[in-house]
Order: sequence, then C-alpha cells, then structure tokens
Amino acid sequence: MTRIAAMPSRRAAASIAATERAATLPNPEPLAGNLGRSIIEVLAGVRDIDNLARWLSDEVYRHLLARTQYESRARRARRLVIRRPNVRHLGTRVQQLTPGIAECVVLLDMGTRVRAVALRLEWQSDRWRATSFHVL
Repeated sequence: MTRIAAMPSRRAAASIAATERAATLPNPEPLAGNLGRSIIEVLAGVRDIDNLARWLSDEVYRHLLARTQYESRARRARRLVIRRPNVRHLGTRVQQLTPGIAECVVLLDMGTRVRAVALRLEWQSDRWRATSFHVL
C-alpha cells in the first residue's frame, strides 16, 4: 500500500504563509513608544505634526491636525505659554492580532498624571503606520 502525501488545504497554506510573513515583520514596540510620546508632544504644541506624517494614516493625520489646532486655539484664548511636557515612558504593551496588525498601549508619566496612548498599527507600504489612536 502506497501513501500519497496530502496537499495542505488552502486555509492551512494561508496560515503557513501568514506565520512566515509575521516572522519577517519588525517589532512594532519601539515605534509605538516613540509614536505615543510624539503624539503627546504634538498636542502640547512643541512638535510639528509633519514629523509624524510618514507614520500616520491619512485619517489619523487629519484627526490629529484638527485636534492640534483646537488645542492651539485653547492655549491662545487662555494666554498659556507653550511648555515642553516632562514625559517619562513607563512601558509599552503590544498585542499582535494577526500578522501585520498590532494594538499597542503606551503608558506615559507626565508628572501630575499618567496617560495612556492606545494605538492600532498596521503594516502598510513596508512600514508600521498608525490607523487609530486614543489618548486616555
């Protein structure tokens, strides 16, 4: 009796390909930490949003730009001076849902409070890009 080797199913082949692709993707954790801190600095008015353009999707860029403009008008109305926030990185947690999609939480100590920046990173055009963010 001779055995014929069974070909893997399409689902199994896709799973194998996804696992191989995940092994070649760079770790998103360093980018998530830097991006979380940078978003806080953009909102504080001490970093130009254009510095982050290559790491943000178009929708996130427009949302952050609108929020930055709102924060800027609020500072001018209250006549506040722009000061660089004293931000200390406490840690980053990354959960990769599927290969090419990672959800991250960055904890930042800002002196009087601890903030969390939640990010969704997706692998697009040979780099991780933020497709969603929330500052808590």
